[in-house]
Amino acid sequence: MANFTAEQLAKFRENFSLFDKDGNGSIAGAELGPLMESLGHSTSARQVKAFLKSVDTDHSESIEFDEFVAMVAQKIKSDPVLKFFQALDKNGDGYLSAEELSSALQLFGQNVSGDDLARYMAKADKNGDGKVNYEEFAILMGKENFSLFDKDGNGSIAGAELGPLMESLGHSTSARQVKAFLKSVDTDHSGSIEFDEFVAMVAQKIKSDAVLKFFQALDKNGDGYLSAEELSSALQLFGQNVSGDDLTRYMAKADKNGDGKVNYEEFAILMGK
Repeated sequence: MANFTAEQLAKFRENFSLFDKDGNGSIAGAELGPLMESLGHSTSARQVKAFLKSVDTDHSESIEFDEFVAMVAQKIKSDPVLKFFQALDKNGDGYLSAEELSSALQLFGQNVSGDDLARYMAKADKNGDGKVNYEEFAILMGKENFSLFDKDGNGSIAGAELGPLMESLGHSTSARQVKAFLKSVDTDHSGSIEFDEFVAMVAQKIKSDAVLKFFQALDKNGDGYLSAEELSSALQLFGQNVSGDDLTRYMAKADKNGDGKVNYEEFAILMGK
């Protein structure tokens, strides 16, 4: 199912059972509300109907486990924090080890090891199991920073709180800029920025920075382009041994302007797909 590991599927099964209250193997009726709320959807009759239509591929008027897994896969595909977490989780077990977290930090120019890494892990590992799951990673990505801007502690950033946030990101704080910024970040159109929107924004910024650093690390001769060989090296890091005709096809897919090499903009598009 969607290339998930047995351990990940077992975790999804556990989560599925939280919503499948009557244990009949499907989520329907009153059970849909809590599931939708957990995904950030409203639960009006119209929204429930639209949500079920988008997920219920066999038209059974309920969500079975395979549809639940497909929904999770789609959320992972569209969620920048989850995509970033998945890229860092090299062995696909659903957790980041100290070594994987250290690799992530190195992407951002932080060479953390020894006692410093142990302290970083202790800060991130809220349940004390010695590894970092997605929820812990999401918190690490932004919760402490979020509270710096959420001055009244109501769980959202709005009004006068937006100015310091925008300044920290290098934006001007004119009325027009504030409106444009809020529109780009406020995905639920609430007029404020909630934590999940803040995390998505931070993840996108980090992802952009990380992609550039990754590109520069792969660009061995520093000419601002990736050759087929350099792109092949990148793919090997993600467990894809591509060569010959397959590599030619991959290059053709990445090389939008047809010059036989991949520039940063093309690489960023390839990374985001």
